[in-house]
Amino acid sequence: MILERLRKELIANISHELKTPLGIVKGFAEGLQDNVAYDKRDRYAVHILSDGVSFYFTVDQSIGEVGDNNVHE
Repeated sequence: MILERLRKELIANISHELKTPLGIVKGFAEGLQDNVAYDKRDRYAVHILSDGVSFYFTVDQSIGEVGDNNVHE
């Protein structure tokens, strides 16, 4: 029972941490696609790259925190 609760909390936390940078990247990409603020496209590209790196780091960190622990026990 405790392991199941911890597993659900872990998944909820990871989900939140992943959705935040993905939402930002999506927003900037949509802005580029829709030609919103054409003069700011370089800045948007920098944000997309930066948040993409943040997303990659979050995934890597999350996997590291889980480590060798089996959350399905």
